[in-house]
Amino acid sequence: MSELNPNEKLIVEYLMKNEKIVNQEASSLTGLSPAQIRRVFVSLQKKQIIEGIGKSRGRFYRLAKTETATEIND
Repeated sequence: MSELNPNEKLIVEYLMKNEKIVNQEASSLTGLSPAQIRRVFVSLQKKQIIEGIGKSRGRFYRLAKTETATEIND
């Protein structure tokens, strides 16, 4: 998890304790704007750590079921 920035770490740690996160929860957790949160989510998706589920207002994010996400949990 050392390659993650502090905001990415906060979100991943939250997801390790909770099943999912939405933009508003992530914004409250980190203090970032909605646009900044979207960039963090995109970065985590590119690293295959999280996956986005749903579209538009119903979209949420959870830990990806990949080796990369499993390595973070170890």
